[in-house]
Amino acid sequence: MSEGAIVAIIVAIFGVVGGGGFWTYRQSRKDAPVRQRDADIAAASTSQQMALVIAAELRLDVDRIRSDLKASDARGDKLEVRGDGLEIRIEDLEKKVRRQSRMITAWEHFYADLTGRWHIHRQAESAPNGPQATTE
Repeated sequence: MSEGAIVAIIVAIFGVVGGGGFWTYRQSRKDAPVRQRDADIAAASTSQQMALVIAAELRLDVDRIRSDLKASDARGDKLEVRGDGLEIRIEDLEKKVRRQSRMITAWEHFYADLTGRWHIHRQAESAPNGPQATTE
């Protein structure tokens, strides 16, 4: 074999090996199609992360609503106690108004009697006694 033939064989071998290597390199650079199983795993992982975030937000909302409800209950209890106190005060004021109304009515009767029987009262030695306050 001549030197030219040996060089040609070596160049041919390098050409085939180099071409095959280059072709393999180009094939590996192409995006391989995603397998369905890998896509399902990725979707499930994403869904799980989203569900965890939503659950955490819901937990915070529930905690906030629970604290608002407790505060509202506390205000309601406070208002209920205050309302009970106001009911007692209203009852006391109603009794006072009834008592004063009876006293005004008694004074009206006293005045009517005084003016109606003035001719008798003016001859008496002392002035007639006014109505007396009654207690209940």
